[in-house]
Amino acid sequence: MDSLKLAGPTCICESACGKRRKITLRTLKLLNEAGRVREIVKRKRDGLVTRARLFAEPNEIASRITAQAEVVRIGASTWIHTRNLKLMGEARG
Repeated sequence: MDSLKLAGPTCICESACGKRRKITLRTLKLLNEAGRVREIVKRKRDGLVTRARLFAEPNEIASRITAQAEVVRIGASTWIHTRNLKLMGEARG
């Protein structure tokens, strides 16, 4: 493992879901040894670490279903597309 040095007392660590937190050099070394680090971003001029990105943990990103119905039923025999329903709401408001 190469020697890691931070550009400051802490660096930004981004998880796969987009959350960011500040971590210290000790935490970065532990994450790197555990195989959790996907990418380490270093400055070109001096090679100091400015940012780290982590791999996704199981169920970190796709933990819920985001699919929605394309067509909804309004009346007894009336169906409408959801995108048109949103447009109708904007026109009324």
